Amino acid sequence: DESLLDISTLTNVNGAICTNIAIESISWSMSGGLDAVRLEFDATTDQSLGTFADTNSAKYDPPIIKSAAGGTGDILATSFGAAAGAAFRFELCFRVI
Repeated sequence: DESLLDISTLTNVNGAICTNIAIESISWSMSGGLDAVRLEFDATTDQSLGTFADTNSAKYDPPIIKSAAGGTGDILATSFGAAAGAAFRFELCFRVI
């Protein structure tokens, strides 16, 4: 797993360290023969955000919030079918909660 977002580096409007986020949308793209990427919240048992392929976007209403116990809540990525030169890009729109 590769960490995409370390939520402990974020603060809320009052300056408090972030302990959770609410994901409102995700946009993604893949290139170089990459089959898919799975995103998860880090937890004692990781909580899936989904498996993403090709290029697309998704909006979430209500937003996705980490509900699994333990862990850091960081966003982790695992790639599938990666070849040399393969790449992925994710844009997450989220609120610090």
